Amino acid sequence: MDIHHVTQDASVVDMLTMSPSSVLVLPGVSNVSVARINSTYKRDDLENIFQYLEIITSPLVSVVGTVLNLLTVGAFLSKSLRNTSCCLYLAVRSLAVFGFLVSMFIAWTNTFASLYQRDGICQITIFLSFFCPFVSVWMVVIISLENFIRIAQPARVGRLCTPRVAKIVILIVTLVGLIVCHFPFWIIEVKNGRCDPKPHLMKTVLILNYMDTVLTMVFPVVLMIIVVPLVGLTAINAYERKKRLTSELSSRKRRHENASLKLSTQKHLAMFILDTSAAAYSTPTDFLAGWEK
Repeated sequence: MDIHHVTQDASVVDMLTMSPSSVLVLPGVSNVSVARINSTYKRDDLENIFQYLEIITSPLVSVVGTVLNLLTVGAFLSKSLRNTSCCLYLAVRSLAVFGFLVSMFIAWTNTFASLYQRDGICQITIFLSFFCPFVSVWMVVIISLENFIRIAQPARVGRLCTPRVAKIVILIVTLVGLIVCHFPFWIIEVKNGRCDPKPHLMKTVLILNYMDTVLTMVFPVVLMIIVVPLVGLTAINAYERKKRLTSELSSRKRRHENASLKLSTQKHLAMFILDTSAAAYSTPTDFLAGWEK
């Protein structure tokens, strides 16, 4: 194609297929147009880089995370730990992370196979990508609330922090998650090789997505912002009170208690940040693209 034969009426597609150096000699093309085309090239390059990194890292994270979480579940459900409420919550959280990693791996296979675009697998994958982060985030919130009870209300530990109560709470969270996140089974369909929402239910999908965002990210974040400082302040007050009553407490034991408090706070913050990050990443990109059409 002779570039000097290109007129001002050339299509955008023709212009974008040319190199930036060729576009510079087009008659009637302003510097702004050239800048926009160059910006398009840079944006496309960045998108290609991120897609390449995702293709490489997704299976690695999925496989390694799956193995580690299965080992974690086995440890927390062992005879010595499964009678502790906190270990039950942590086991369920690990199972939820395992389910999310499975959904991420299935979505990754769409880069070279059509497994994700099959009816049934499509709906299950999207369901897991919503349901598992919901359960995981709320397990972290519940563990933090239980720690607050253990520190601030030790008299109620024997009544509230038991395996029986933990099983009831886990059942409630699971049922709520199923109710909130079951919509892919009746809203999503595979049509023309794509896993997308049904066109006439697009508004319903957006409403459910906003509701899921509030229940999985906004509300838990607000609770954690309140609970984590309360746990820290209550632990500090309890420690100061114990220090006044027990003046002969050794310095080694005091350092151990301070280190335990710091480690507990850091653990809860790290767990919550990881879970909210997973929730933000939970929806497959092509599914979100279908919403915006």
